[in-house]
Amino acid sequence: MPNQQAKNNNMSGEDWLFHGIPQELRNIIFSHLFASTRLSHGKRYVDRLKRTRIKPAPNALAILRTCRAAYNSIGDTWIGHVLFHFEDPETMLDMLLSAPLGTIPKIRHMRVVGDPLQLAVDYPRRSDLCVFYQLASVLKLLPDLCLETLTVLGTRSPPISYSTLTGLIGVRHGWKELRYISHSSALLGYGPFGAMVREPASRLDLSILDRYLRWPQPYTWQTLLDDLDVGATIKIYRSTISGKACTVLDTSTRVPISQDARSPGNFGVQGQFMKGEEKRKEIMVIVKMGRAEDHRHSESLPLGERYIRQSDIQEDFGSKSWTHIRKWGLEEPAKSLFRIRARIYDPDAHEIREEDNDKPVEVEVDAYNHVDHYVWPPKHFTTPPKSKRWRPMSDMIYYAMGGAHTLEEAERW
Repeated sequence: MPNQQAKNNNMSGEDWLFHGIPQELRNIIFSHLFASTRLSHGKRYVDRLKRTRIKPAPNALAILRTCRAAYNSIGDTWIGHVLFHFEDPETMLDMLLSAPLGTIPKIRHMRVVGDPLQLAVDYPRRSDLCVFYQLASVLKLLPDLCLETLTVLGTRSPPISYSTLTGLIGVRHGWKELRYISHSSALLGYGPFGAMVREPASRLDLSILDRYLRWPQPYTWQTLLDDLDVGATIKIYRSTISGKACTVLDTSTRVPISQDARSPGNFGVQGQFMKGEEKRKEIMVIVKMGRAEDHRHSESLPLGERYIRQSDIQEDFGSKSWTHIRKWGLEEPAKSLFRIRARIYDPDAHEIREEDNDKPVEVEVDAYNHVDHYVWPPKHFTTPPKSKRWRPMSDMIYYAMGGAHTLEEAERW
């Protein structure tokens, strides 16, 4: 009895939970626990200019803080199991580049909203200029990325979403499997971009027109990847349920789709993807690389005449650090960037108040039933004024009054 009492006294309060459990079984338990954990950060645009700051649940990593035995057993291996989710590329760079040295290569699963990163150029000499860097370019600032899966939630604009996805495929960096999810089937249904812009003059800008041309998919992407990685595969899935988030993740509520590769390269409007409830069916593109190799570097695919260069943040800023880029491209010109963004979302506005940019940001704790589930911001279901289909002069009064602001109105054009 005395020996048993001494043994019990030597067992710390934290050790009882794992006493007698082999380390291999402990690892399995911890893997399941952290694989169902999501750490979310960033600013979610819930309206044209209104933002909500998303933060992770306070108890997401509670076991590491409350159980010493678990902490000693787990160490930092949890980093490779949890899902890191970022609502915007700025927050992604802020958090990852300020993390302890060696953290980034340990991350295996990441999800990010695919909105471009807006940076001012030539400020303060010019306060009305900015560049939008798409995600493929932004990821170059994270050279140590070594992801198993990269999930991207598409933008609300189908042409920009398509261009972002093509850029990620064309400049592969830091991932083995890419999952690109769009809230709308318009990702593979919209017509020539020149017919969608607000001003007729833009239809004569070939750089804009070519940048957002669609090609038959997944045939075109697959052909390009085959030149580099014979084992790479691309699959496209479309939800069978309209207007409901996350249904494309479920194998029972999605179907594989493929477009006719015999059609002309400048792909026309896919009517079945652009009408009514059909437009609201999600699409997911899954790209898997076949070669088992170190993928912590960029590989640019030989896209030939179909490749339209996107803005490259490394070319524009050279070897400058994100701290420098952030100061001169975001912090100093913050009010100018806000005015530009406000005019993009509401070009007919007569007055834009700078103090609107200083309004308090609401905070929302990330809540989810499944680690892979997501929500689409309400702004995804309104039509950006810059993306309205151009109409004759007889309709200019209609534009002056604000035009169509919902998908329902836009679909009647």
